[in-house]
Amino acid sequence: MARYYVGVDVGGTKMLAAVVDEDDGIHGKAKADTPADNSENLMEALEQVIHQAIQDSGIKLKQVAAIGLGVPGVVGDNGECIWAPNCPLTGVPVAEILSSQFGVPVVVGNDVNVGTFGERSSGAARGYDSAFGMFVGTGIGGGLVVHGQVIVGHHALGAEVGHIIVDHEAARTGAEGGGEFEWYASRLGIERRIRQGLAEGGSSSIADQLGDADDRIKSGVLSDAIDAGDELVTEALTWASEVIGIASVTVIHLCDPEVIVYGGGVIEACGDFMLPLIEAAVRAHVAPGNGRPLRLVRSELGDNAVWLGAVALAKSAGGQKSDYPVVLAPEFGVVMVDGERMGNDVVVRANGKVVRRKKKLSRAVHGTAHEVSLEEIRYVCKGKPEYLYIGHGHHGHLALSRDARDWLDQQGIPVSLLPTSEAAAVFSHASGRRALLLHATC
Repeated sequence: MARYYVGVDVGGTKMLAAVVDEDDGIHGKAKADTPADNSENLMEALEQVIHQAIQDSGIKLKQVAAIGLGVPGVVGDNGECIWAPNCPLTGVPVAEILSSQFGVPVVVGNDVNVGTFGERSSGAARGYDSAFGMFVGTGIGGGLVVHGQVIVGHHALGAEVGHIIVDHEAARTGAEGGGEFEWYASRLGIERRIRQGLAEGGSSSIADQLGDADDRIKSGVLSDAIDAGDELVTEALTWASEVIGIASVTVIHLCDPEVIVYGGGVIEACGDFMLPLIEAAVRAHVAPGNGRPLRLVRSELGDNAVWLGAVALAKSAGGQKSDYPVVLAPEFGVVMVDGERMGNDVVVRANGKVVRRKKKLSRAVHGTAHEVSLEEIRYVCKGKPEYLYIGHGHHGHLALSRDARDWLDQQGIPVSLLPTSEAAAVFSHASGRRALLLHATC
């Protein structure tokens, strides 16, 4: 059966999902607005846009091997969005929710990390061993890919270039913006500088679009103003370009990637004007190296970078063929195995085979299936797994007998007793030779 992957770009205002086959052929797409009111509505809309993309592709859900997403925030190893300043995803376990809904592995990353991965996989950075992505939009995001792997760092803060300090005095004194890079050179930073110029008596063709503090200008408006010779806009973009170049020097001195890829809405709209200025600033300040080429390039994927990167991420991290099924326990009394709904307790052996739980082995010894006997544990551990996971029910009623624990100790098989939904998720994302006993109800 053919395998397909879903890649999703979750933006602050819009989201796009696409279904791609193993050869990167596009089979379906769907778009939707990103709800800004609360996380429940956003996740509901996200589930819906994925369903719409799958429906548009004409494939069946069971043909989807994995789903990848890029979201505008800091993302933990488990796919939880730790912090999302521009949309209501802070604290939301995105991967867990979607994996439960669709019954397939789900991998989530910061949108710029994922976009950089897309450029490395099929865009401006393909063929390079290391690449840094700098995406200039409403804010400024960064991504680093080395040896084909997205580098997020120990605290999930790696490559957060928008938050590096470029004005130490502002940071030291606690001035607004904290001296951070994106405060000065993002689209909002450029807009802020134009407003300052207007307040100081300057004039601009876009002044009427900045009447109120809440008024925002799009990147295309900036591009049109440059083409029209608007001096105030030209000065603001020149200044921002030089700041971007100086920040890029810091990236080079810290990471020294083979290539830096510049993308995002501002670069897409104004890149012809900005990139030569960025490169001039870099070359004016970067330290001498070993003479190898300094490659500063423009994004080739544009608006497609994030969802294409999400597809590549799903293929590399969540969609590899495995001897073990994906097991989920989304609700009381329900177990999903590779997307198939089951209503009974299940066992996954060390060879990956899924079998029904033999409750009678415990009932015969203890008079109840809630105390797992030595005989049943031997049945579960046939083939000797390196680790055993037990889902003890949604209310923790399942327990191991003393002789079963002693036998596991003697065999050198570590065991974890976890709530059923957690045990299923941990087992599905674990590596190594493992077994699972999952109690679906109490």
